[in-house]
Amino acid sequence: DSLPPQKFNHLVNIVVSTYVNQHPEDFKYCTTPDCVQIYCCDAGEQKCPSCFAEICSFCHEGAHRGMTCVERALHSNQLEQGRLNEHWAAENGVRKCPSCSVWMQKIDGCNHMVCTCGAYICWVCMLPFPRNEIYLRNETLGMLRTIEEQQEERRGVLETERQRRVEKNERVAAERIVEENKQWLEAVRQQEIAVNAVAMARAEAEKQENILQMEQSVTMRKNRQQGARRRIGAFEEDSDSN
Repeated sequence: DSLPPQKFNHLVNIVVSTYVNQHPEDFKYCTTPDCVQIYCCDAGEQKCPSCFAEICSFCHEGAHRGMTCVERALHSNQLEQGRLNEHWAAENGVRKCPSCSVWMQKIDGCNHMVCTCGAYICWVCMLPFPRNEIYLRNETLGMLRTIEEQQEERRGVLETERQRRVEKNERVAAERIVEENKQWLEAVRQQEIAVNAVAMARAEAEKQENILQMEQSVTMRKNRQQGARRRIGAFEEDSDSN
């Protein structure tokens, strides 16, 4: 008896799910929740035909055109992204409001800044202050950091960021070298397979040629033997007739 369609479909789903789970290096489910589409893990970027999500089949994350999987992982890391944002802000003269943390930039004018949240800020020390202290804030009175201290601190931040980027570049370069070495080893392995295949094909051809030559030699020997028998028979017939 055949199974009802519902039970049959359920059985098929179990078989497919088991196969996918047993071959995680070859197949993956779509990254969209509740999407049951399956894709191959070695086909590059793909678009799910059901939910239209774009997926990188190598790292199983969202598609990241223009970036390697390693670079995409670094950008998706919140801590790493925060560091990149801080570095960009330092290079472009952008700072965060000490009251609401909104990014702000000083284009020109004096060091008195007003944030959209209403805070009055000194651009030199980046501290909020009452409105009536607008023109006194830059006189440190031994309590606020001087411009030289601010510059020294910023140089330290930039140096730390530079060291971090150097380490990051070294790490990415090392990973690239490892990947290139793996690709080279795979190419060598494929070359060895090809050479072995050619050698086996050549050996098989030589074997077949030897067999053919042996068969031809046997055939020629049989033909000579048959010819000799015919000549002997003819000679005996002539002798009997005489």
